[in-house]
Amino acid sequence: MNKKNIFIRAIIVLIFAGSLNAQVKNSIYSMFGVGQLSDNSFGINKSLGGTGIAFQSGRSINYLNPASYLGILPNSFNMELGAYGIYSKSENANTSQADGDIKFSYFSAGYYCTVWWALSFGIVPFSSVDYVVNSNDEVGGELTSFEKKFTGTGGLNRVYVGNSFNIFEGLSVGFNASYIFGHITQTETASSSGSFSGYELKNERSAQSLYLDYGIQYSVTNNHWLYTIGVTYGASKKLNTTDDLEFIYNGETNPLEQDEQLNIKIPQKLGFGISVKKGNNFRAGSDYELGKWSTINFSYPNLDTKNSNRFSVGIEYSSGE
Repeated sequence: MNKKNIFIRAIIVLIFAGSLNAQVKNSIYSMFGVGQLSDNSFGINKSLGGTGIAFQSGRSINYLNPASYLGILPNSFNMELGAYGIYSKSENANTSQADGDIKFSYFSAGYYCTVWWALSFGIVPFSSVDYVVNSNDEVGGELTSFEKKFTGTGGLNRVYVGNSFNIFEGLSVGFNASYIFGHITQTETASSSGSFSGYELKNERSAQSLYLDYGIQYSVTNNHWLYTIGVTYGASKKLNTTDDLEFIYNGETNPLEQDEQLNIKIPQKLGFGISVKKGNNFRAGSDYELGKWSTINFSYPNLDTKNSNRFSVGIEYSSGE
């Protein structure tokens, strides 16, 4: 029996955000639905511009396509741990605000079981909510203005178990079975001004659901070059959500009831990728991914959503083995 190799990688990716015109700590888009969706690319994918749908796993785990797990090196067990840092600066004509943070990104492990089966498991972020928006409003019937602040924190995580199977030479299929869960806190705060005593409206939202996504990879070899195409798919999915609303006024906290629970959905997504590889020295690839956001209703009458399109290209070259 061959001795098993263990590869442990800790990958730290620092992402710096530049100056913003609005007073938003992270992303204004995280106000809606489940928040800002994570790109789910691991360290090796980030170094290739987020590309990976047609790349096979090796010493690194390629989470972007579950069919890739079959590329994990034989008789090996891989583990990866990632973290990221964010620095943001928000400013306008009168004031500026700087924020920074370092957070856990992901943990993943992969195991080569047999020539026809490999698996991966771990926990990865699914979405994040992190924003601060300031505005001004007036008390009806009075000449009193007051400041309002909208804040949001939290996000969702995904625990997954993925499997990859060899159907015949060159063709592999795979799927990730995931449990999505987490909490989001959104608060609207009005400061006291004159005869207006202010208030706070707080919503604690929890969400959870099972989720499946799928992948296919097909490879052919010609003159020492490996050519691969990959396809990924994830269906639209409604999350099970629970909202806990509170209204705080004059020091008193009053629970509120919603007439109708908001429907929060994950959009349908479809990805396609191509790649070429020669030995262990060179590989290049390109991805396209479509997110069907136009079919998602956020229950905001003035909000019109469009489909998202992601393009990426990555090239890797090393002079030695």
